[in-house]
Amino acid sequence: MIQEKTIDLLTQLARPLIECGVLSQAELDELKEINKQQTGNPDMVVFPRLVKLKEAAKYLGVSATTLHGYINDGKLKRYKFGRRNARITAESLKNLLQDSEH
Repeated sequence: MIQEKTIDLLTQLARPLIECGVLSQAELDELKEINKQQTGNPDMVVFPRLVKLKEAAKYLGVSATTLHGYINDGKLKRYKFGRRNARITAESLKNLLQDSEH
C-alpha cells in the first residue's frame, strides 16, 4: 500500500499531468472510481507500485526468461515506458504468488 503522504503528493501532481497531456481527466476519474470502490474515499488516488523486471525475477527466484513467460501468459501485469523500460505491478506479483500456493 502506498503511504498517505505519497498519495497526497501524487494527487497534487495529477492536475499538472492532466494539463500537459500525460494523464487524461478520464483516467484520473477512473482511478478515483477504482479507489472509491477499494477504500471508500473518492478523492484519494491510488497508483500501483511498480517493480523493475530484474527485481521481480530476483524476488520470485526465477530467470528473466521465465519472468517474460509469466508476462506473455498474462500472469504478470507489465507497464512499458519507452522501448527498453518496463515495470511489473506489485499487485500482480502478489497474485501470482497467491495462485501458486493453491
